[in-house]
Amino acid sequence: MVEIPTALSGSIIEVEHSRKVIFRTALSPGRSKLKTARMMR
Repeated sequence: MVEIPTALSGSIIEVEHSRKVIFRTALSPGRSKLKTARMMR
C-alpha cells in the first residue's frame, strides 16, 4: 500500500500486487482521523 500526498486532492492511496496497482482512491484533505487497518499474513 502506498500513500501519495497531493496538494489538491489530499492523498492518493494505491494498493499494489506484484508491482501492479489493483486499487486506487483519493482522500480529501479534511480526512485527518482515519483508522489504520493492519494487514494479516
